[in-house]
Amino acid sequence: MWRVTCEYKDLYVLKKNSKQQYYTTKDKIPKYIQKQLSTEYLSLGKKIYLLDKEGNRIIKNSNKLNKVEYFKLNGQKLYNGTLHPLVRKSITNLYHEYFKTAIINAGLTKLELPEGKSFKIAVNIYVVESSKLPDVDNLWPLEKWFTDSLVELGIIEDDSPKFVRSNGEKTYVWLNEGETNYLEFIITTI
Repeated sequence: MWRVTCEYKDLYVLKKNSKQQYYTTKDKIPKYIQKQLSTEYLSLGKKIYLLDKEGNRIIKNSNKLNKVEYFKLNGQKLYNGTLHPLVRKSITNLYHEYFKTAIINAGLTKLELPEGKSFKIAVNIYVVESSKLPDVDNLWPLEKWFTDSLVELGIIEDDSPKFVRSNGEKTYVWLNEGETNYLEFIITTI
């Protein structure tokens, strides 16, 4: 039996901050903003911006400005089409590198498979209980990325059924408030 533990990082930064957007003459203007409008406009290129009574452009996305946007790990959200493929690839690469570092830090070297045996990979997810946790079956990317990292490092030969027959057993284990969330991957032979 081999174990690899690492901190559980379930948030990926999608955007560090949003670019300011301004109301133009083509936008539908909310009533509370109509009260602030000036009778003058600002023309920059093809766009004509609305101005407030002080002569400043009116910010359209003030609620999102300077707020970090995160993606919370969830296999269903990862492949439902809402993420751009390049963002999905970036998330995948981040987790591959993260798990490779954890595997190297655990001192794992090439695992020899006895004749007629195969590997079983399971993960215990140690977290503080919360209503915002994803369903356990939506965390399948963890095992996929971990197994891919094992193959890329040459720890296991391949992740085909000939070598890995069981990969998908996930268990939530509750921690006390204030403890650090972490993952524990357990590799056994069956």
